[in-house]
Amino acid sequence: MMLEFIRKISEKKNNVSEKYSSISSMLYLAGLSMYLVSNYLRGTMFLSHTDKGKIIFLILFVGVLFVGAKILIFDNWLNKSYVIALLLVILFYSIGKQSGDYDIMYYTVFIVGAINIDFKTILKVFLTVITVLLLITVILSLTGIIRNVVVYRSDNPSIRYALGALYPTDFAARVFYLMLAYVTMRGFKLIIPEWISLVAITTTMYVVTDTRLDLLLMLLFLVSVAGKKCILDALNKIKINAINICIILMICIYIIMSYMYNPHNTILNKLNSVLSNRLFYGHKVFRDYNIEWLGQYINQNGLGGGATPKDYFYIDSSYLRILMMQGIVAFVIFIIAIVYANYKFYKSNVKIMIIIYLFVILSSAIDQHFFEISFNIFLLSLSADLSSYNNKVNEVRC
Repeated sequence: MMLEFIRKISEKKNNVSEKYSSISSMLYLAGLSMYLVSNYLRGTMFLSHTDKGKIIFLILFVGVLFVGAKILIFDNWLNKSYVIALLLVILFYSIGKQSGDYDIMYYTVFIVGAINIDFKTILKVFLTVITVLLLITVILSLTGIIRNVVVYRSDNPSIRYALGALYPTDFAARVFYLMLAYVTMRGFKLIIPEWISLVAITTTMYVVTDTRLDLLLMLLFLVSVAGKKCILDALNKIKINAINICIILMICIYIIMSYMYNPHNTILNKLNSVLSNRLFYGHKVFRDYNIEWLGQYINQNGLGGGATPKDYFYIDSSYLRILMMQGIVAFVIFIIAIVYANYKFYKSNVKIMIIIYLFVILSSAIDQHFFEISFNIFLLSLSADLSSYNNKVNEVRC
């Protein structure tokens, strides 16, 4: 009797979802835009200019309400996958209470809400919102309305500008993720003016921020786009299990190197220098804190916003932040999400997304932005509709 009632309710909700799909999409995209704005503002000098923390939280809260309304009214939340999602949100709330970081919880809500939403449309909204906000931020920083943080390297006379971001590396990472999103939206099919623009943007980013690792990532990505035929041909021959194993090994090797770092080890010390002391501070977090199941608060003193702390300590790597701040459970879910995403892309024959995820994982080794949606929008592809992509792009041969 109860099962029959649930079945009828599910059928009615499916009919509502199909009939009013445009309203459902508008609700989600409006909520997503608000979340993007609130998450973006957190990483800029707007907060230091005037205290707008409450306004930013209000924007986020309204965005979550929009997505919640979309799920309750239009989605078949009686499905068992929504029950699992609800349990995950509760789990991540508990982890957020421990760590003081609720990004995973909010992101999970938007991943659930992205069901039946076209991912290419999501990318268009992301590119529009973040590009407009970035341009406004740059203009305000150059005109002195908000602070333009200036950083000097100790080993050379170069000057690094943040252009309204908290730190030059944050600005560079923002540009890198915008590049990933744009190329993904275009299905890796670029014309000559777009190539010229991307090369110019990469060059300008490096001249302004002097961020070496992001420059290498951007150049490697542009080479990958140029050689997409050969890469996709290789992906068609390689089993997805092998790709996932390589990704997991890469993440684990980075964590192990941080744990075992010793300044007297020539190889690790050289890697630490290349990675701008990230292994040193990764080792410090292992030395000073235990790994917890459900996360913990870790006090950090970064250089963002022009701060000059006497006892600098910051965890730049997303891998280590998830493991040490969110805990073992969140870290395992993080690995499962990556594996699931690659299986989905492989099965759906949208292999360009595997390339994108590889670059997100590479970037996450050196930045803390994996669960910040105004940087990394690609986790929404876990549940979003990928059917708008032309699968022929995955069938080309080298």
